[in-house]
Formats: sequence, structure tokens, C-alpha cells
Amino acid sequence: MSRDWLVRFENGFYQLKGQSKYEPAEGKVMVRKCLNGELHFNYRGEDIGYEKLPERPVRVSRSLSPKGVGRKYKPSPDHPWRKSWKEEEKQIQRRGLKV
Repeated sequence: MSRDWLVRFENGFYQLKGQSKYEPAEGKVMVRKCLNGELHFNYRGEDIGYEKLPERPVRVSRSLSPKGVGRKYKPSPDHPWRKSWKEEEKQIQRRGLKV
């Protein structure tokens, strides 16, 4: 079973009626074919509905763009990371505190 509740069985494609709006947690489906040709799809112990698709669904390609394209975090000029630890030490000594 694929992420969009699609199952391939005997060269046919079947769209299962998803139990939730999320993708299935377990990718295993038991398919039972009765002598009269009737199919039963069993997922997590329950029979779920399905719809036979007339042809193979077309794959939608996703663009593989990296997240946060070209923007790295740059702290502001007065950010504590930009201050030298030596400057901080001098300020502490000026206040009369010893390190």
C-alpha cells in the first residue's frame, strides 16, 4: 500500500477508502478474493471499502527544493554573539566584580 492508500493487486489498481486523512501507518493490506470474484481488502483487522481505478494513476513529481533556500540566520550587530568575551570581561571588571 502506498502513502495515498493505493493498492496494486493482479495488475489492477485499487484506491482504498482511507480511515483517516493521514497516510497509513502500516503498509500491509490483506486481500481476499472469493470464489465469486469478490475482493475484500483488510487493513488492521477491518475490511475497508475500495474503488477500482480504470488505469494506472499518473505520478505527480515533487520539486526537490531545499528548505530555506539561500537564507541563513545572521544575528543583528548588537546581538550578544557578536560581542567579544574579552569585552564582557572588561565590563565586569569595571563594575568592580572579579572573575
